[in-house]
Amino acid sequence: MDEPAAIALADEVVRSQFDGRFERLSASRVDAEAFKSSYEEDWREGRFPAGVTEAEFREFTQSLDIVPYWIVGYLLYLEDGVTVGSVIIDEATGATEWDVHPRPSE
Repeated sequence: MDEPAAIALADEVVRSQFDGRFERLSASRVDAEAFKSSYEEDWREGRFPAGVTEAEFREFTQSLDIVPYWIVGYLLYLEDGVTVGSVIIDEATGATEWDVHPRPSE
């Protein structure tokens, strides 16, 4: 699935929930290599627990089995304000998961 297809599918999901009262913020593809790269950066920056050895870290990153997916973020215009939501799309199946993120209390 390419980015335009992922965005079209995510927009369809959001449109069915919010009837056009939204603005797309971002679209990103995530795969195992992206996760591994992110974890490598965390390792180099010392953001893993102190007790984790390099061998344990390498074993962990080699064991990652992540199915590629897309995450598309939205700004949602609600009757009583604005919040953020996201659609996650399984790249292999096209299955979608929708989430509205709670607004922080004022």
